Amino acid sequence: MLPRYGIAPVLTRAADAELFGVGSILEQVPSEFQGWVWGSGKMQDDQPTQIPAAQVLAVRGRLTRDLLGLAGSTRLGDPGLLVSRGIRRAPLSGRIAIVPHFSHRGSAEVDALVKRLGQAAYVIDVTDRPKKVIRRISAADAVISTSLHGLIVADAYGIPAVWALPEPMLGGGAFKFHDYESVVLPGGGSRRIDLAAVRTKSDVDELASCADGDAVARAQSELEQALSDLKRSLPRRITPFRLALEQARS
Repeated sequence: MLPRYGIAPVLTRAADAELFGVGSILEQVPSEFQGWVWGSGKMQDDQPTQIPAAQVLAVRGRLTRDLLGLAGSTRLGDPGLLVSRGIRRAPLSGRIAIVPHFSHRGSAEVDALVKRLGQAAYVIDVTDRPKKVIRRISAADAVISTSLHGLIVADAYGIPAVWALPEPMLGGGAFKFHDYESVVLPGGGSRRIDLAAVRTKSDVDELASCADGDAVARAQSELEQALSDLKRSLPRRITPFRLALEQARS
């Protein structure tokens, strides 16, 4: 996503990073970090994280904001919500997308769900190419996800969705889901379900619901504004094309 906004990312070690963006990674940020944070969240809710010198452009949700001791005016939202602003929604399939977290591949609960829904559903391999994953999720009439970003992509396109946490339990449990939903469900509540409750496509139609459209649009705009602020702060700008040329020469 970043090159679309004129920022060329270069993957590096946490100790050398200038920007932490996306994902439950704030526990990995060095306490003396003086760079930028964009839409990331905490993995755990067991203790506050202290990064007093960081320049926080946005964080994933209200729970992360409060654990970092940030102001109520801090921008909120997961950058995954921006996928719908760069990738057109695929033609609708008329089916349900099941999006297992990579650790849930082969899960007995997920496999049983796939078997029960049969031809009404298809499974997304989240380790596939990102654009392919996004387009396959976007083609669904509804989404059942055990991956947070499966839920986020559904919300980006306004697709009814639910989420679940089968075994093995993810690190941090449900915290990151609740943190994210605090932004896109401003009235409270959660779309968490027990996979065993889904027997037919009608069950999915009854249980799944969309995120608040206005809240999603507001988060998208705030995340984009945060990138504009970042670009103004960067000591120098490198276009993706110049970066590729420099890498080729090195």
